[in-house]
Amino acid sequence: KLNLDLSINKFKARLVAIGILQDETMYDETFAAVAQLTSFRTLISLCTTYDLEMFQLDVETAFLHADLKEDIYLRMPTGSRKLDKKGREMVQKLNKSIYGLKQAPREWNKLFVTTLLEYGFTQSKVDSCVFVYHDSKTFCAIGVYVDDVAGGCDNLEWLENFKKMLNTKFSIQDLGKLNHLLGMEVKQ
Repeated sequence: KLNLDLSINKFKARLVAIGILQDETMYDETFAAVAQLTSFRTLISLCTTYDLEMFQLDVETAFLHADLKEDIYLRMPTGSRKLDKKGREMVQKLNKSIYGLKQAPREWNKLFVTTLLEYGFTQSKVDSCVFVYHDSKTFCAIGVYVDDVAGGCDNLEWLENFKKMLNTKFSIQDLGKLNHLLGMEVKQ
């Protein structure tokens, strides 16, 4: 994974399913909704106008958190294959989604949206990946782009509790103050 200056940030490797071999009758939807670029620009403008604390989060290995409704079996990669007592190749049954499955992005999106709604966020009717939390003490607006979350909040204590909640359900990386997003450099 590269930094913005193209220097190496970290090395990553993943076991990925070969989704093109999936039976098309096994899934309904295959997309993960993402916030529109204009929505992120509006969020940044909102944060600047109302002096909200801008933040950015990344959900690590996001797709691996979603449960699967279907029975999916995975043939293991060469070098890690095992045989049963009769000499037949063993396969693994997936309980959770995995990168490469056609339905993985959509299942992750459903799970994350449900989590936000349960925490009290309201989903925008204009852009399904924009969410607002508002009560008498707190205003927080966020945009979601697959596994990246960016937004602003006027209550730092609430924001820290929100991040802790997300980190108990998923493994999140707090990227701190929003400074780069979808090719945009952000300065407040």
